[in-house]
Amino acid sequence: MTEAEQQAAVAKAKAFRLDGDLESAETSIAALLLARPTDQAALVEGACLAWAREDWQGAAERYAALIVHHPDAASLSFHVRLARAWLNRSRPGRAAKALAVAWDAYPNNSRLVILRAQADIARGEGERALRYVLPYLAASAIRARRVHAALHRLFFRRGHVNAAYRIKGECARVYAQAPRPRSARARLQRAAAYGYLGDFASGHALVVAEPYDRRSRPEITEQYLRYCELMTGRDPATVFRDLYDAEGEDPDTAPTRPGQWGRDDFRRHLQGRSIAIVGPADTRQDLRAEIDAFDIVVRNNVFSTSDLDYSADLLGRRVDMAYYTGATFARRRAELINFAGASGIIPVLRRPSNLAAARAAGLLNARTCSPSPQNFLPNYNSMHSVQRMLWDLLKFGPRRVKLFNVTFYAGGMYSPGYRPRNKAPSLTSLGIAHDPLQGFRFTRNLRRLGVIECDAVATEILEWTEERYLDRLQTDYADHWRPPRRTPAAR
Repeated sequence: MTEAEQQAAVAKAKAFRLDGDLESAETSIAALLLARPTDQAALVEGACLAWAREDWQGAAERYAALIVHHPDAASLSFHVRLARAWLNRSRPGRAAKALAVAWDAYPNNSRLVILRAQADIARGEGERALRYVLPYLAASAIRARRVHAALHRLFFRRGHVNAAYRIKGECARVYAQAPRPRSARARLQRAAAYGYLGDFASGHALVVAEPYDRRSRPEITEQYLRYCELMTGRDPATVFRDLYDAEGEDPDTAPTRPGQWGRDDFRRHLQGRSIAIVGPADTRQDLRAEIDAFDIVVRNNVFSTSDLDYSADLLGRRVDMAYYTGATFARRRAELINFAGASGIIPVLRRPSNLAAARAAGLLNARTCSPSPQNFLPNYNSMHSVQRMLWDLLKFGPRRVKLFNVTFYAGGMYSPGYRPRNKAPSLTSLGIAHDPLQGFRFTRNLRRLGVIECDAVATEILEWTEERYLDRLQTDYADHWRPPRRTPAAR
C-alpha cells in the first residue's frame, strides 16, 4: 500500500465515522491496520473510531500502540484516553499501569491526578491514592479550585467520606495561604476556607476589610459576616437582630399589592412564639404530643396530608409553615398551591420567581427563604434544609425553637414517606450539593449557645466528636455511594 493509498483509506474511514456509519468505518480501518499495524494516522483514527463505538478494549489497544510506537507524538490526551478506556472496560489495574507511564512524562498533571485516584479507588485502594493526592493539593495553587472540587467529589461519591474531608481540609489550607483575593467572590471563598478550618475571626476580618464592589452580592456577604460572629461567640440575639435589620425588604420579593405579607408581617407572626421544626428522618420516636404543644409547627416539602401518613401516629399531621426547594416547586407546583390554599399554611419558597407564581395563585402569605451562609467546597452552596430553616427563622425573634426527628444523616437518610419530587432524594445531595459536617458544626454551636433545643436523638448525635460523626457517615452510606464491582465485559 502506497502512502497516498494509506492517506486515502484513513480519510475514507474518517468520513464514514463522521457520517455515523461506524461499521463501515471499522471495516475500512481494520483492513488498513492489518496491512500497516504501526501507522500513526491509522492508529489515531482507529482509536477515535473505537472510542465512538464504545469499544473500550479496542480503543485501549490502539492508544497503547500509539504511545509505544510513536512516543514523540503521544500527547497527554492519548494517555488520558488510554486510561479512561481501561476504566470504562472495568480494568482499573491496567488503567493504573498506563497512568504510571503517563505520570513520568507529565508529573503532577491535574487530569492524571484525578484519573489515577479514580483507578486506585476502583481497585479498592483509596488510602493509597491519598499518598499522592494530598501532596499534589499542598503544592497546588488556588487557581486549581476546580480540581480540588473534583477530587473531593470523587472520593465522596465512591464512599470514602473521611478521605474526602481530608482533601477538603488540605484545600482549605491552600485557600487560606493564597495571595489576597481581588474580587468579592474570591474573598468569600477564601473566608469560607477560613471558616472550614475554624478560624472564623480571620474570615470575618478578610470580608469586612474590603468594601462591596458592583459585582458582589451584599446580602451574601452580610450573611457570612453574621455567621462568623455567631460562630465566634457573639450574643446570638444581637447577631440575628442585626441580620434582620441589615437585610431590609428585598425589592424582588416586597409586597406589590394589599394583602400580601412582607417581612414585618412575618416578624409579627413569629416573634415571641415557640416553633417546632420537624425533620424528614425516621427516628421512630413518639413526639406527637410535644410537637402539637408548640405555637407553630414547621416541616419541609409537604404537598398533602397524605405525605404525613407514614409517621402521623408518632409525629402528627400538623403543619403551619412549610419550606420548599426550587426543584420541588418546579415539579409539583400545582400540588403545592392547592395544598397551601386549602390548608392555609405559610409556604416558604427559594426563589423570587417561585414567590411571584405563588402570589399570582392567591397565596398572599407566601415568602422566600433568606440565603444562608455558603459552605466551603465543592460548589459553595447553601446549608442543608434544617440549617437553612434555622438561619431563616431565628432572625424573626421566636421565643423558643426545637428540632424534632432530625439525625443530620447519621443513622438513616429519610423517612420512607418523604418523597419531595415523587421519588426518594438522591444521596448526592448529602455531601456534594451541601456539606453535612459544616451543618453539624453550625447546629451544635446553636445548641451550645442555648439558641435551640433538640429531641433525644438529635441531642445524642450533637454530643459526638466530628471524627465519630464522619465515621458514622462512612459506615452508613459507603456502600450506597460505592458502585458495585463490575465483571469486565467481553470484547
